[in-house]
Amino acid sequence: MKYEGPDVNIAFNPQYITDPLKALTEDEIDFEFKDEMSPGVIRGLKDDFLCVVMPQRIS
Repeated sequence: MKYEGPDVNIAFNPQYITDPLKALTEDEIDFEFKDEMSPGVIRGLKDDFLCVVMPQRIS
């Protein structure tokens, strides 16, 4: 895993992350997010794949 940027505190429902990953056939993906309240984007590097996941609030 490689991350570039400032430290963030963000949470996602694990089911919303693992379900899209099961549909992929490749070993590496891009997982992008802007900040703690913005949606995350899962992109396939080779496949034409895009999935948007919303973060959960953390108190």
